[in-house]
Amino acid sequence: MVLELRSLIAAGVQHNPDKDALLACGRKSATYKDLLHQIDKTACWLTLSGVKRADRVVVVMPNGAEMASLFLGVSSVSACAPLNPAYKASEFEFFCRT
Repeated sequence: MVLELRSLIAAGVQHNPDKDALLACGRKSATYKDLLHQIDKTACWLTLSGVKRADRVVVVMPNGAEMASLFLGVSSVSACAPLNPAYKASEFEFFCRT
């Protein structure tokens, strides 16, 4: 499914590279071109770091365009587990044990 999303974003780059693809109130938007670049950059970095499809990668970021693009990049390489940045240390520890 993520590869299908990437294909849709790539089509957006072909037709409207500078059109906003991600919007979040009070945050910088991301164009289709920026979004695809960030997805590919994240996927490349994770792959070069040895992350595999069966691995789980935890992401802790506030909601927004940056979080969405990171989620897509991580998901294109491995399982992405977004966690709430407002969690307490004990809640993070719970997820690290599973």
